[in-house]
Amino acid sequence: MTRSFTAASAATGLTLVLAGLVLAPIPARAAATTAAAAGGLEWVDSHDTAVARAKKERKILLLDFYTDWCGWCKRLDKDVFSQDSFIKAANGVLGVKVNAERQPALAQRYKVSSYPRLFFVDADGMTLEQVRGYLSLADFTTKVEQIKRGDTEYARARDAANDPTNMASVYRFARMLSDDGQHDRGMPYWQQVHDLALQQVFANPNNGGALQYHREALVELGRGYAAVGLEDAARQNLNEVVRQYSDSPSAGDALVALAEIELKKPGGAAKAQPLLERVMREYPGPAAQKASVMLASFRAPAAPAKAGQ
Repeated sequence: MTRSFTAASAATGLTLVLAGLVLAPIPARAAATTAAAAGGLEWVDSHDTAVARAKKERKILLLDFYTDWCGWCKRLDKDVFSQDSFIKAANGVLGVKVNAERQPALAQRYKVSSYPRLFFVDADGMTLEQVRGYLSLADFTTKVEQIKRGDTEYARARDAANDPTNMASVYRFARMLSDDGQHDRGMPYWQQVHDLALQQVFANPNNGGALQYHREALVELGRGYAAVGLEDAARQNLNEVVRQYSDSPSAGDALVALAEIELKKPGGAAKAQPLLERVMREYPGPAAQKASVMLASFRAPAAPAKAGQ
């Protein structure tokens, strides 16, 4: 059985600050990236510029992930984005095109693995809706009109999470926020998941579903505390996962999060490296994959062997 954790209660009363995401400019795709007709959808050449303008002008941003070899991406340009009816329907929306193979970090940030893949993002960087694959002109036009009215995946999940007793709905919205990098905004929802899960665990220590919710809540609360500068609370939650759930993939996630805290400090690689190497040894899967990428980012390349050695 697990026990309650006082660090989690520190979320109450916190002022959560949303961090903006600014990445390097990316090249635009030729045929469909010219500016739209006045008063319609406007394509912006760089991601930096698009994010800054969306935030300043309080506009929705459309991210279009594509590759040069993607036939459906080309059809989307021709059948949808170049059509006057869609351009007019998307009036006030900023668009930016992302070649996923030339901008792998941004594609990884959005977990893009198939194309076309599109994201409607609000002025504060929150994903409102995703479009997976090709949509016809009529369907895409309807979609953008709904999003402009506020009828989005994000809004529906947020409204469902207003019922604090519905753990599945609260969890879904909390996970949506965390997957979008909004760790601070997700904290109140992860706190609810944490508390509801503990109630179920106390009632039935063998409730595997509640234990899984509890593990994830501790990890994400740890990430949230780190995001708002409460590192002691973050470490307490993350270390508790490693101690209590050492045989779970969540322990690998917690070790990665602990390494992320260290890497924000000067010389932190020395403390982060053994944590990430442990993940590589003990927790195969997504956590190990992330640990591998992190290790590669700061490990010095091996010196070439001298002749005769």
